[in-house]
Amino acid sequence: MGDLVVGKVTSGSVSPVLGHPIALGYVLPQYSQVGSEVLLLVRDAEVAATIVERPFYRRG
Repeated sequence: MGDLVVGKVTSGSVSPVLGHPIALGYVLPQYSQVGSEVLLLVRDAEVAATIVERPFYRRG
């Protein structure tokens, strides 16, 4: 959120099932509303991400 660090990614990778990047992390409660957009720092590059409801994938 600008220069403010609001969380930390604990793991991330490209999902072989969904075919796009996914990540799991911790975010301060005031920034954790579903639909909130955050910026992740991935190898010195900013990447836009959206907070989604768990579970983010359902079979079927």
